[in-house]
Amino acid sequence: MIHTFTVSYGLSLKDANTCANSLKKRTGQNKGLTEKFLNIEKKKGFLAFTVDDFPGLRKITLTKYPDHSGFVCFRISFFIEAEVLRIEEYTLDLFFCSREHAQELQTQYAKAIYSLFPEAFTGRPAAFLYTSGFAPSDSYTEDEFEHSGLYSLPYLGLASVQRLDFTFDVTLGSREDAKLFTYMVLQSYYDAWKKVENKGKNKNPDALDKCYDKEYKSGSNAFSVYDKYDKMCSDDYAHWPNIEQIREAARNVVRIEMPNFNPDKAMVKSRTWLQIPNDGIPLGPLPYIANEQVSFLAFIKEYSDKVGNGPDLRWYKRTKLKSRLEKLVRQHRITREAKRKMIKISQAIAQGRSQRFSHPLKKAIDAFKENGEIILHKQRNRNKEQILETFPCTYAAYSRHKKLAINNGVMLVTIPDSWGVDSFSALTPLLSYDTSLVGMQTQSYLLPYRSITETVPEMEPVKDIYDSILEFLYGLYDQYCSSHNAMVEAAKLTPEEIEALGL
Repeated sequence: MIHTFTVSYGLSLKDANTCANSLKKRTGQNKGLTEKFLNIEKKKGFLAFTVDDFPGLRKITLTKYPDHSGFVCFRISFFIEAEVLRIEEYTLDLFFCSREHAQELQTQYAKAIYSLFPEAFTGRPAAFLYTSGFAPSDSYTEDEFEHSGLYSLPYLGLASVQRLDFTFDVTLGSREDAKLFTYMVLQSYYDAWKKVENKGKNKNPDALDKCYDKEYKSGSNAFSVYDKYDKMCSDDYAHWPNIEQIREAARNVVRIEMPNFNPDKAMVKSRTWLQIPNDGIPLGPLPYIANEQVSFLAFIKEYSDKVGNGPDLRWYKRTKLKSRLEKLVRQHRITREAKRKMIKISQAIAQGRSQRFSHPLKKAIDAFKENGEIILHKQRNRNKEQILETFPCTYAAYSRHKKLAINNGVMLVTIPDSWGVDSFSALTPLLSYDTSLVGMQTQSYLLPYRSITETVPEMEPVKDIYDSILEFLYGLYDQYCSSHNAMVEAAKLTPEEIEALGL
């Protein structure tokens, strides 16, 4: 599911001025700053506006920056809380990516743009549609080329996606369960800071030949976990008219968010069956909000791989962990040597916690990676003197034993004694999420486009131009789906074949 996303559009100087003035009149904010912001001699600038009229579309920003040639460029960005915008009221619910919801979200978004920037509906966004086959090239006017960025604003499919927050709500039995789950996930998550390889970075500006050097930078898909009730008790949400109701609904909810910055065609292709041609319009957030597969696979890859998930998976207190592992040995599910190493690994992690490291799991793993060993502190029972024990363990050995433990329902990060519970389920019971619906979307088209005036009659004056562009964009989405759907249809068995196979 999606909680929030940010989209942006490029603007000319004239269109940036139009948008800034409209937002100033609407909000009464930033009076007197527009002229200074639009001064092209100052090449950088930033304006932020808060629009209270449209829940879910509250934050709008205008930025000014120089491009690679030094020319001043403008962009307008919209921070969208998807489900709030879709249903037009504050809610704890998340946006479920589906054909119906994608259509409703586009309608509510266009309604807001029509109210804020009515000028955006007076032409076609030529820069995006000129080469797409939407209309003959000689039909575009000079005005449509000049204001193509402004004319793109009503259409989410023509936006650039800057950020998507794939989000899941875990429902627990009580407030204490929610607190403990949040704590244990944060203790159990390890972000390896993957290395991303960039090829062809030529460090010699005078060289004409293609460069084959390799450059590496850090990259991560880290996620955040937080107690939703604590978040909603912040003063930032006190103005919501239904805040007490939302706080009550959030009491036992833990939220997991996995942000994706600047998602592109490659990410869509790697996470769904959607095939966008290299020269095709990427369709902004449409591939993400119309299908739940992208967010579901993001959750499986990031959360399940980095933490673990499963119906029988549990965290244990250290004493309880030892007895659980001994039981697995007697059942011949793990060896006694594997049990010994798992206990040592859990001891290394717990030791980091007792020494107040900000992330004890990371501290232990860094030692396994760098030294292949860790120093464990022990106490003798008789004279209480402290002794040291060197525990050899490589990162590969840690990963192998962690996977073995999870496959047997055991988390190696242990529950501190201060929580007063012996064990706790690591299963993520997701709120309002039916995985069967994800499977149903593996072969689907968007719903036939429905005219906006059916639900927003005040937009009747712009109906024809708006409807025709949206119908065209929905058709492109269907084309991108068609190759996959054709393969699915071709692989289906006929009734005769099913009968012959006895199925």
